[in-house]
Amino acid sequence: MRGLVAAYCGRVPLGGAGARPRDEQDFRCLRHAIVYPRVRDRALRVALVVGTILFAINQLDVVLRGGVTALVVGKVALTYAVPYAVSTYSALEVNRLRS
Repeated sequence: MRGLVAAYCGRVPLGGAGARPRDEQDFRCLRHAIVYPRVRDRALRVALVVGTILFAINQLDVVLRGGVTALVVGKVALTYAVPYAVSTYSALEVNRLRS
């Protein structure tokens, strides 16, 4: 694995993070691993489902009452961003451990 270069940017790869480490083309640096379609799409689906559930639990009553403020909008954004980040991190970590 040493000596391999990320296929997209020429940077040192993360050991196959974000892709199946089957050949040299699958190695990506962190920046490219995060936007790798398989990782990104799965993280978006997880964020949509988990974020919506958390939004309904934590902020739906405030939004339905019309109490939307900048703080509430920020909380809603974080409600979706946190599951996205956790899902992305998990996918990258599992791939790193497998390689």
